[in-house]
Amino acid sequence: YEVLISKNSRLYNHFYYKKNYNEYSQVDDIIYNLYLPKISSYICSIDPRVIISTFPVCSGFISKYKEKYHSTIPLVTCITDVVDSWEWIHPNTNMYFVANDEIKEKLIKKGVSKEIIYPSGIPVRSQFFNRQENSPLLNVFNISVEDYIVLIMGGGMGILPEEKEFYI
Repeated sequence: YEVLISKNSRLYNHFYYKKNYNEYSQVDDIIYNLYLPKISSYICSIDPRVIISTFPVCSGFISKYKEKYHSTIPLVTCITDVVDSWEWIHPNTNMYFVANDEIKEKLIKKGVSKEIIYPSGIPVRSQFFNRQENSPLLNVFNISVEDYIVLIMGGGMGILPEEKEFYI
């Protein structure tokens, strides 16, 4: 992901936005078929009991792997965003963890079985819940340790959608 973003972010953005609105792309199959033998070799070498994915491309690769190699390894996809984009939805996924009930309902409307969707919130590093009394942020901005600080991030590597609706 980081290499693709740093070397060719336009290409990544093109596929990201296309996948946001389209369930299927022939380009996906080309890419999957190119890397599936390596993925198969790796999976066979570690023999996992379950695969948990927090990145949509990885979920896609594992879903295709399960289909092609008739694998029964459970695939759990943890959607680490508040979206219902098609890029996260793959037919051989056994379980989805989603941010909230709204995302669950949107996935159901896209054909995902409600029995495999679990609203769990978005995973946050536990360090963010600890109050840091000696943080430079508190001193520079004269913030009390009792105040709440909201961190707003723009997705992986700071990329935010270009659509105006996102900001309304």
